[in-house]
Amino acid sequence: MFYPYTNHFWSEDGVELGYWIGEEYWGQGLVVEAAEELLKHAFEDLKVEKIHASCRYENHQSKRVLEKLGFKYFCYKENTDIYGNETREMAMFLEKE
Repeated sequence: MFYPYTNHFWSEDGVELGYWIGEEYWGQGLVVEAAEELLKHAFEDLKVEKIHASCRYENHQSKRVLEKLGFKYFCYKENTDIYGNETREMAMFLEKE
């Protein structure tokens, strides 16, 4: 969880979830499992109300991770990576139930 220095400015009403996992561990459900615990901690213990996340538009696996976690579509964003390349990202959010 990141706040206030995140990849995007989401406003004052939430934090950002970010993740990365090595290719040899893809498809094992590890990101979803770890993120579920992190989200639970954020909502229950830290009293976070909203969590934002984004992934590259073409990264369907990462989008699927966020959907499995209950995130909803927010918007598309243009971004520049660390090498100066323009990327298109899908932004999503999850609110406390």
